[in-house]
Amino acid sequence: LLQCYSCQALHGGESCDRVQSCVHGHRFCKAVVSHGNTGSGPLTTYSAWCADTCQPFSRTVEGTLMTLTCCQSALCNLPPWQDSQGTGAGSPLGSPTMVTTLLLSLLPGLQAVGS
Repeated sequence: LLQCYSCQALHGGESCDRVQSCVHGHRFCKAVVSHGNTGSGPLTTYSAWCADTCQPFSRTVEGTLMTLTCCQSALCNLPPWQDSQGTGAGSPLGSPTMVTTLLLSLLPGLQAVGS
């Protein structure tokens, strides 16, 4: 069975270390990254889980960019700011362009959060 990271609403820079063994029929690891501005500055959050279906998207809702990514290899839905730390998390099966676009879209926000 597939294993995915499973975390809810982590803030940018926080590690996701909960591993979930997906139930039969759940063939995807999903991850949602939202990046927006709040009254106290930029805010990036990350959630991840197992899913039976997955349709990647990226759209802005009320000033918040929400990006959903899908992958099908073990532990492939790590937050973009977290290193795989030797877990053997391969590159996502799916659209490398989507992942690259996601990472590039987060760079300005991550630099702001880190400063």
